[in-house]
This record gives sequence, structure tokens and C-alpha cells, in this order.
Amino acid sequence: MFSRTENLAPPQTAQPDSHDDATATSAKFQQVPAAARYSNQPLTPSTWGRALQGIGGGSLETLSEIILRDITTPAERPVALSILSFIWAGGFAFGPLIGASFAQQATWRWIAWINLPLPGNSHLSGPNIRLA
Repeated sequence: MFSRTENLAPPQTAQPDSHDDATATSAKFQQVPAAARYSNQPLTPSTWGRALQGIGGGSLETLSEIILRDITTPAERPVALSILSFIWAGGFAFGPLIGASFAQQATWRWIAWINLPLPGNSHLSGPNIRLA
């Protein structure tokens, strides 16, 4: 039912480049608290850093779906959203397994530091990529 109703009101005014500021802000919410969180020893800054990082991660997930809806036609949208969902499912399935292996074989901080290069690379290369 959802796949039928989401196509009833496609975005009319959105442009592929209109989400650049929101995407950059979300990425910064994901990266900056991560760096602060993993360098601090006390638990309270770590907890606040994780909360801010969760806001950034949740907004990046939502923005990726919004951008996909903006750049695809209603006919292409189910395939594109299926591919995106498959990627998210892979992360949800393998992330805890990789995290558990890091937690048992190394310290918990390695779980955190492994997450910094990927968003950092996307943040550096993101402004140079144009969709249209």
C-alpha cells in the first residue's frame, strides 16, 4: 500500500542540488560529534556525542530517500528505493557482527574510529559531485 501512496504526490519543486546544505549539515552532525565522542574518556560527553551522532545518522538516512525520490521518475523509484533498502539492510545485518568482532578482539574505541574515514571521504568528495 505504501508504494502506491508515495507516488501520488511526487515532489514538484525540488531540484537535485537543493539538498546540499541539509546533507552537509547532517554529515557534520554525524562526523563532528563522533570525533569528539571518541577522544573523550568520561561517559557523559560520550553519551551526548552519541546522541548528536544519532541525529546526523537519522537525517542522512531520510535525506538519501528524499534525494532518490527527487532524481528518479515514479517508474524508476521502486527499483532505486529497493537498492537503497538493500544497502541499509546490509549495514544493519553486518554492522553488529563487525562491531562485536571489534569489541572482542580490540577495544571499543576501534568501533568508533573505523566509522570516521568513510564519512570524511564522502564529505570531502561530496561538493564535487553533481547529479545533473
